[in-house]
Amino acid sequence: MGDSVGEWISDVILQDPQGGLRLVFHNQEESSRPDKEGSEYLTPLEKAEDKPLYADGYPYLLLASSSIKELNRVLEEDGADLVVEETRFRPNIYIEGNFPAFAEDKWTYVKIGDCV
Repeated sequence: MGDSVGEWISDVILQDPQGGLRLVFHNQEESSRPDKEGSEYLTPLEKAEDKPLYADGYPYLLLASSSIKELNRVLEEDGADLVVEETRFRPNIYIEGNFPAFAEDKWTYVKIGDCV
């Protein structure tokens, strides 16, 4: 969208106008991304027309510590010689709290501070 916008967003986010960030636009009307067949079990809130425009799968990855703990419990129970750290999934948002494993898969919204 232009050098001046890139410099502005770099200055706001990185406090460096020469930081190299760019603002891009993806026309949702003409996406090259194919529709996906959903799975009610794996992606209960996903619609076939949902498209990750700038990411491999989704625009962000929220991961809960309880889910990692449960995954490692199942791996150990199955005799796998593997312990998985949360960094393997490269989450944008990593949360801890008192909720069941994989509960985050069915959350319809997340509130961080005053933002929903």
